[in-house]
Amino acid sequence: MRWVAVVVLVGLGGTARADYVLVEPQPRDRKRGTPTVMYLNPCIAAPCSLRLDVDDADLNGSTIAFAAGPLTPFQYGEDAWAEVVACVRTMYAPFGIEVTLDEPAAGSDYVEVMVAGSPFEIGRDGNVLGIAPLADDCSTQVNVIGFAFANNHNGNVAEICATAAHEAGHMFGLDHEFECKDDMTYLTGCGQKSFTNLEAACGEFDGPRECQCSGATQDSYKKLLAELGPGTLPGPPEVSIDAPDDGDAIVGGTNVFARTPENGRVIIRAELWINGWRWADQVGETVRTLYQIPLPIDVPDGVIDLEVRMVNDVGQVGTDSIRVTLGAPCTSPATCAAGQECDAEGRCVYPTPAGQLGEACTRDLDCASTRCLEYDANQICTANCMTDFDDQCPDDFTCLADSTGTSGACWPDALLPSSGGCCQTGAGGGGGGPAALLGLGTLAAILARRRS
Repeated sequence: MRWVAVVVLVGLGGTARADYVLVEPQPRDRKRGTPTVMYLNPCIAAPCSLRLDVDDADLNGSTIAFAAGPLTPFQYGEDAWAEVVACVRTMYAPFGIEVTLDEPAAGSDYVEVMVAGSPFEIGRDGNVLGIAPLADDCSTQVNVIGFAFANNHNGNVAEICATAAHEAGHMFGLDHEFECKDDMTYLTGCGQKSFTNLEAACGEFDGPRECQCSGATQDSYKKLLAELGPGTLPGPPEVSIDAPDDGDAIVGGTNVFARTPENGRVIIRAELWINGWRWADQVGETVRTLYQIPLPIDVPDGVIDLEVRMVNDVGQVGTDSIRVTLGAPCTSPATCAAGQECDAEGRCVYPTPAGQLGEACTRDLDCASTRCLEYDANQICTANCMTDFDDQCPDDFTCLADSTGTSGACWPDALLPSSGGCCQTGAGGGGGGPAALLGLGTLAAILARRRS
């Protein structure tokens, strides 16, 4: 049993996308394994003519095509094709799949995306950008074909890449997301996209809906990681402090402006560190690249080594730092905040706290990690982490997720709650000291925006 789910994306020059066809899951005796290769086929070496009676990439067979083609070859030249390939490889680099231009041997475990032609050549409406089979139980398919109609994209290389990666995503079991930064979206106008590690509502243009298989939300990054295994994480986000300038004399309440380039990933948190201590946090936003973080009014005068750290949705941390002077350099502990010392460089600094992960605390200042959390009758030193990354917490600790399912806190295995949830901020350094890290529930509030 097969039926077409037509969902329309109005894009380039009124172009639309009828994006997937729901199909029955592959029978277990047919599925050969998890695909390890994605074959991008521009239909240049040989015409892409199709059989219509079988779903079998070895035989160029696709039952979601209504006509046998052939698809006309990718028409924008070698340089544009190289850009498309590099872009798709970057999109799938975090996952355990090879993107190849060489046709795999028959019988191997792969999926194919034909990146060529126009939709009418396979009997689809002429304004469609791409289409692929999606198993109605969202299982990963093997030896099937998706289509990214390259010659219907007016030469826009970024859009061709996004469509090819998107259609492959359907073959790996991904629904549409109502999150503009995710490649499984229909939403546009928010820059480069990626498979984001965010719990997103599903949907097309008219608001969120239930996901085909995963309930209220879908995390495209986690789904691909589970289906394909790990690849290579992207590097940390680039961070630059735009203002103040290195060496400036500043006044209390000065705004720190920090920027990260648009690179497809999502910043989930920006942190302001002063002389080695976290003083302020700001929750990230999916389409934001410039962050304005006010210097807390209770920061004492002195020389300040000011650092901005930005954490993205896959746990990578980028930093930039400058040295400025607030008022005048400190001269003694009396001119610093309570508990601080004045060092030889005129900086007010906190002594390194003794509290290690899992030890009891009453405030952030007790913890070397700068984070004291209270949960389930336990108040202990913990640390920020991202779920599904094994190196985020030490042995005997688990990254206990907040309601986003993406970020959380390293929590001792021996104290894990039976409910599996987390967490509230403990008696951090509020009022007259460094600010406590945003509670995990607060952090969750910004992670609800999605692409579909």
